[in-house]
Order: sequence, then C-alpha cells, then structure tokens
Amino acid sequence: NLIFGGNNLKLIQKPHIENTSIVSKQNINKLDISQILFFTNFSENINNIAAITYKIKNNDSRSYRVGVRILIDTFLGKVDGVPFSFPGVGVIDSEYKIIKDNIPKFWYTFDSIQSPSIQCSGVFYKEDTDIKPDYVIIANFQLLKNELWDFPYKEKRSFKSGFIGDGDSAISIFFDEKTIKNGEEYILTTFYGIYNSKFSSDKYIAVSLGGENKSIDGKPINQSIDIQNLSAADLKNLKINVNCDSLNVKIEKQNYIKEILKSNADSLIVDLRGN
Repeated sequence: NLIFGGNNLKLIQKPHIENTSIVSKQNINKLDISQILFFTNFSENINNIAAITYKIKNNDSRSYRVGVRILIDTFLGKVDGVPFSFPGVGVIDSEYKIIKDNIPKFWYTFDSIQSPSIQCSGVFYKEDTDIKPDYVIIANFQLLKNELWDFPYKEKRSFKSGFIGDGDSAISIFFDEKTIKNGEEYILTTFYGIYNSKFSSDKYIAVSLGGENKSIDGKPINQSIDIQNLSAADLKNLKINVNCDSLNVKIEKQNYIKEILKSNADSLIVDLRGN
C-alpha cells in the first residue's frame, strides 16, 4: 500500500501550476502517478468546488493491478466530527458503507443544520459515463488513516476516538483494483468544495434544501431536503408537501410522511423535471 506524497514514491515533479491546475507527479517502478487539482463547478455558475484527479500511467512492458483510495478529512470550522448526508439516505452520524450501485451523485455535510456557518459538498461523479467509486466508507478519521486498504468496517461504530475522545469523521472513496496494461492510463476524479443550500428553522424544526440547480440532457434535478427535529418530542406522521407551483417544473413525488425522533434528523430526495 502506497501513499501519494509519501516517502515510498519517487518525486518526479513538485507541485506546480499548469494552466489553471496544480500538478505534481511521483513514480514507482515504471508507473507514473500524477495528482491534478483545479476548481470547477457542479450546481452553480461559479467555480466553487475542487476537482481531485489521479492519473496513473503504465510505462512498463508488464501489466499492473492498481486500486485507488481517496481519503477526505472533513473539519468544518470548530466541528471535527461532523455528520454526513446522502440524498435519499438521510443523516449519517456513525460508521457507514455504501456500495457502487447505491452511491448517489453527491454528498454533503455542514457543521449545523439549524444554524450552519460552513457547508461542504462532494461529488462522486458528474456524468453517468464517469468512473464511479466501487464503495464509500464514512468512519473515524484515525481508523481510516491507519488502515489504508483493507478497512475493518463495523456498522454504526462511533466517530469518536475511544470512549472519551471527541468525534473525528472522514470519508474514504474506494476504486477497486484494475488491470493497467503497457501504455494505458487509469484516470479517477472526485470533487470537494462549497455546498450552497437554503435554511429555515424555528424552535421546533430546522430544514435545509440544496442540491443541483440545472438539468443535464433533460435528466431530473435532484434536490435534497434535510429535516432536524429540535423539539422535546418525537415527530410521528410528519406530513411534508413539496410545492413548486411558482416554478416551471414538475415534481416526481409531492407528498411525504416521515417519523423523526427527538433530537434526530432525516432527509428525502426530490426529483424535479422541467415542463
């Protein structure tokens, strides 16, 4: 197991600017591994998200089996153990794993649903033709850092480091081993940056709305709604009506019923189509 930037790889090119990207390159045997960083956009018209790309080129006469893991340590403001949210899954506040076909297009996190000061989002893939991760694990950062590849996953394990430690969450994105033949390249990208969403709250409930704001090739626009129960009671048979009468869109599903326990949160995904 090798770490990009570690001593077990030979430095070929220090980080430098190429056009609008920051590029660095390392090598082992006859495999050239490049890291390419640049700003782009996902759901906004401004470049507020970073593309993190790894390009692996085989210059050897033999083939290699190569797998890639990208680890992102989320530390938002003063909150290190932030929960995550996947559209259609809900709030994730303990160890969690999701497999390829169930991986959504994007994920997001914020330091507080009720009064967020920092909001971040990641994008697993932009287009359906992009290479998608094989699986994703959210867990304690130190555990993910120490186990580079064969992570001992334990569902619902706390983000805390020990019984009395503070929460320290991170997300690890895995691409399974792939055979790279002579002269071939293996290029993988993930995205991480600012998440723009709308918030509203009172003393009983807090709501966040965010997601894509443009359709690609006529496909539905995904909007994620997070709801946090701030009251001292469980919310049973909570009726949610999504109304977009003022917009020129169709809603795939408009009415929802949720049960949210006190001090807990849940989310739902809404698909919008243009008329």
